[in-house]
Amino acid sequence: MTIEQDNITPTTLPREHAPEQATSPIPTPSSTGHILGRAALATAAGLFVAFLTLPIVALLLRVPVGELATYAARPIVRDALLLSLGTTLVSLGLMLVLGTPLAYLMARYRFRGKRLLETLVDIPLVMPPAVAGIALLLAFGRRGLLGPALEDAGLDLAFSTAAVVL
Repeated sequence: MTIEQDNITPTTLPREHAPEQATSPIPTPSSTGHILGRAALATAAGLFVAFLTLPIVALLLRVPVGELATYAARPIVRDALLLSLGTTLVSLGLMLVLGTPLAYLMARYRFRGKRLLETLVDIPLVMPPAVAGIALLLAFGRRGLLGPALEDAGLDLAFSTAAVVL
């Protein structure tokens, strides 16, 4: 054997040495399990879509479509929409500025306390909104944990637009 032959690495195997491809039987649409599986999947998907669309349909049925523009032009509706838009944009900006670096840190690095931090980030997602609201009130409200310090600084978060963003 020469040195040149030792450096050669085959990139393809000859046909007779290639592994055989496994073929799996494709389920026939007429099998009972296949039909029942599809029916269960379609039923679950239909119920989920109905659950998501029912509130929107209820809102649209409450206000006649022809009068929708009249309702939207009311000052109280316009103010509510503008407040929602403003608080959403501020929240989005804060999440981009503060959340993106945290997400990058948690995704790219291992560090002590990472699991605890992941848990703390996930808790608000699984907490019912009423419990989250009470927790925020207890933390930042007038008589809350940080309430006196915020009051000394001249900040009153309770029942304000800043509280909505928070």
